[in-house]
Parts: sequence; C-alpha cells; structure tokens
Amino acid sequence: MGRHVGRVQGGVSRRSTRPYRIRLGPLAIADWVLMVAVCLVPIGFMVARSFGRVNAITLDVEMSGTIEAYRTLFSPTYRPVVVRSLTLAGLTVLLCVVVGLPAALAMSRLGPRARTWALVAVMMPSFVSFSVRIFAWQGVLATGGPIESISGLQLLYRPPAVLIGMITAYVPLFILPTYSALSRVPREALDAASDLYATPRRQLRTVTLPLALPGIVTGAVLVAVLSIGEFIVPAVLGGGKVLLLGNILAERGAGRDQPLGGAITVMMLVIFLLAAVIVGLVRRRSPHQDAGVGFVGAPSEVRPTGSTSRRVVAGRRRGLDMERVRRLPSAVMLGLFVVLLYAPLLFVLVASLNRNPDSTSWQGFTFGWYQAAFDDQSLRSAVWVSLQIAAGAATLAVLIGTAAAIAARHSRVLQKINLAVATARVGTPEIILATGLGALLPTIGIGFGRIPMLVAHTAYLSAYVMLIVGARAAGSAAVMEESALDLGATPWRVIRTVILPDLLPAIASAGLLALAFSFDDVALSLALRGADDTTVPLYIFSAVQRRVTPSIHAIGAMIILIGVTVFAAASLINRAIAGRSATDEVIADDLVWDGSAQARP
Repeated sequence: MGRHVGRVQGGVSRRSTRPYRIRLGPLAIADWVLMVAVCLVPIGFMVARSFGRVNAITLDVEMSGTIEAYRTLFSPTYRPVVVRSLTLAGLTVLLCVVVGLPAALAMSRLGPRARTWALVAVMMPSFVSFSVRIFAWQGVLATGGPIESISGLQLLYRPPAVLIGMITAYVPLFILPTYSALSRVPREALDAASDLYATPRRQLRTVTLPLALPGIVTGAVLVAVLSIGEFIVPAVLGGGKVLLLGNILAERGAGRDQPLGGAITVMMLVIFLLAAVIVGLVRRRSPHQDAGVGFVGAPSEVRPTGSTSRRVVAGRRRGLDMERVRRLPSAVMLGLFVVLLYAPLLFVLVASLNRNPDSTSWQGFTFGWYQAAFDDQSLRSAVWVSLQIAAGAATLAVLIGTAAAIAARHSRVLQKINLAVATARVGTPEIILATGLGALLPTIGIGFGRIPMLVAHTAYLSAYVMLIVGARAAGSAAVMEESALDLGATPWRVIRTVILPDLLPAIASAGLLALAFSFDDVALSLALRGADDTTVPLYIFSAVQRRVTPSIHAIGAMIILIGVTVFAAASLINRAIAGRSATDEVIADDLVWDGSAQARP
C-alpha cells in the first residue's frame, strides 16, 4: 500500500479519477439544467416581454419590438418610484457602511473567544424568518410603541421606517465580508506603519482600509443589489404608501403588465451586472498582495534605528491603556448595533406573553395567544405546506448541489463554472426569478402549485449547497481516495466510504441552511402558490399587512426560538467540521509520510 501511495501522492492519477467523475456527470449537469430552466429562461422571457405592449382590447402581450415599456417606467407616473427606490437603496448602502464598518472593525480587533461571540451575535438574527424580523419593527415603530413614546416621532408607514427595516435586514450581510477582509490585514503592515510613527488614524486610512477595500466593496454592492429588489420591507413597514420597484414588479410584473415588469427586470439586471463589474475591478486592483510600508505614506528615508525601535516599544507598553481607549468608539458602535438587531425580536417575545392585545403597555402574563395560534386551522395547514416544501427542496438541493461540488472537486475549470453559476443565482434579486416564473408558466401551460414551488426552491437553494459543500470538497486531499482505489475499492465505494463521510458536516450544515431558507421564502412562494398552498411566511406576510394580532406575535416568537435552535445546530456542526478537518489532516500527513518513506531506495 505504501508503494502505491508514494507513487500517486504528487498528483491525482487519471485511472483513479476518471471513473467517478464520469458517473457523477448527470447529477452535476442537473444543477446547470436547473440554472437554465428555472433562472435563465424566465429572465430571458421577461427581457423579451419588455419589448412588447399590452393589447387594450384582449389584454394580451403583443411582441412588437417597441420600447414603450421603458418610456412608461421613466414617465411621470413611475419616475418617483424609480427615484425613491434608488434613493432608499443608496441611503441603505451608506448607512450600512456607517454602522457596519465600525462594528466590523471592532470585531476584527477582539480576541479569539470574544470575536466568536461577536460573530454569533451578528449572524444569529439572520436565521430568524425575514418576515418576522421585519414585522417586529411594526410594534416598535407603531403609534404608542417604544419609539413614539421615547421620541414622539411617528415613523411607521413612512420612508424612514422602510429605511430602518432595510438597514437592519442587510447590515449583517455587509459586516460579514467586511469583517473577513479586515481580519486578514497583515499585522506586519500595521507594525511597520507604527514604527514609522503613523498615528492610529493614519494607519486606518492608509493601511487598513485600502487592504480591506475589496471586502467593503463586496458588502456594499451586495446590499445595493438586494435593496433595489426589496418588496417585503416596503409592503410591511410602508403600508402600501411607500412603493418601490420591487413592489411594482411583484404586484404587476407577472400579470397584465408584463412589459413594464420586463423593463424593471432589465433595469435591475443592469444594476446587478454593473455591481459585478465593480467588484471584479476592485478585487483585481486590490493592493492586498503588496501590503507593506508603502501604503503608510511615510517618507522612504525614515529608518527606525535601534534606539528608535526601543522608544517605539516602550511607547507601546505605556500606551496600552490609550489603545483600549481608541478602540472604545468601535466597541460602543458594535454594542449599539447588536441592540438594534435584537430589540425588535425581544419586543415580539414580550408582546407574545402580554395580556394586552395592543402591546402598548404591560397588563399581565399569559400563554393564551400561543393557544389561539395553535387553534388556528389555517396556520396549521400553512405549517404543513411549509414543512413539505422545505423538506423536499432541501433534500433535492443537497443531492444536486453536493453532486456538483464532488464532480468539480479536482477540476479548477468546473470549480470556476460552479462558482459563477452559484454566484449568479445568489446575487440576482429573488423577485426577478419569481416574477419571471410567474409570467412564464401560464404561457407554456403549466399551472401553479406545490410542484413548481418545490422545483423553484430547489434551483435557488442548490446554489447555496454547492458553495458550502464545494468549499469543503475543494480543500480536501486526494491521498485517502487514492489509497482506497489502489486497494481495489470501486469509485462508488470510495464516494460512499471516503468522500461523503469527509463532506458530511458541510452537507448537514448546508442542508440546515437550505431548510431554513426554503421555510422562510416569500417571493417564489408568493408567485407560484396554488389556491391551497399558503406557507407560514405568506400567512404572516398577509396578516401583518392587515393588522398585527397577538397571535401573530406568538407565531413570531415560536419562529424566533426555532431560528435560534437552527443556528445553534449549525454552529455545532461547524465545530465538528473544524475538529474533523484537523483529524483528517493528521491522517493524510501520516499516509503521505508513510508512502514517501517506503518509496525511498
């Protein structure tokens, strides 16, 4: 065995890798087929519809090659909606940077244990239903609510309320890539800047921010793209008075005004493509590889001598307390940001136990609202529909996404293709896919219902599975697979006994994420549901647009607890991934060392 391992350790042999690549081909291609059928075709259909017009008599769309829909989009009727959408998206990005950048900077300066807890605090609300997180702000901003009681401001159903909802919904998505970029800034560059007498503010401006710029731009672009297509936040916190492009697209794009929906789709796609180009240019020009003293801007003739170095070290020792003082504003911003994330969720939890149905004041403790929620037959039906679709979509997404990730694990070309395919799906506003499918299916004679919902959820979620499992698969060594093949194991047995056990923690984590995302989906479910296919998010979305009842608070509280449980399970699985990775590296190193030793003369 050692002789064979030593023979193949330098690379992957053609005999051992070709069989299972070919056999996994159909499942790997399935993800691409879903990408074309569920994403590209509906989007292309809406782009083509944008050049048509609606017949005033038959109300059918006539493909006449006109640009009338684009004139309508920028006409005085819809121009305020376009301007409002772009303005709120721009303000959302700006305020996410203002709030998120200090928070990410504070997180990057924490110790390992504190950094882990900060990440948990920032990311845990993302596992709570999006609809619940948004309608939670209704109670906080409502008349007689905490905000009005403290400040006297009436914000609900006005643009500031929509802006607050969008910021709190998307700022974690800005913090994650920004924090990742800040944590990778080389410590040597900061030490060199300090040795050259650069002040902390100058270090931040000339070293830290330039090196972290790709992550900052990626987070800002992601927030901008998602904000442009948002329709849940203005529908819930705007109350129908603050319309954005996403609302027009969701309400009219798949119905009688498909040309206008197509024009909005094209506008959003142009913004998405420009965003992708900006991210690519920033990453290409990133100075990360050239990090060093040159970014400090200090004179090149300054050279710290031995005495200078000693003075610098002594100054650092005396300035430890000052360093903590300098970090205080970022730490305060991080704390305020965490409070901003959790305050609405805590309000929902308290309101679900309040005997007062208006939740404006505390009138005693009760579980009656939970009993009322359990007695609601329509809610029980919605839970059953949600579980069916979420379980089926998560299972299919795991199968298809995992197969695509395994098929590409030893091919850089396939890895790049998978990354591009998955990124396109994840980055495209979901409302575009939902509207395209809602307009296309009736045209080709396919009705709405649970099967179209299941297929659409699977196509959208397999991208997340492929990204998570693919990252794990691409980083695993091939030496154990080669050893199993040299011992006579068939390719399918290698997959079953070597590859899948190695990927199991990542698969389980991706499956939990897919299950949570499918259960929480609104856009695709709203566009493709049948008459009896109301899901829990649609039930909540419909209810909160009429009136938030105490039973809705009880439902929201239960969803919050479920989201926290799912996040805890995913965290435990990630810890298992880290432990298993360390064990596998030791085993692989032992196999390679043993093979190398026995292969020597």
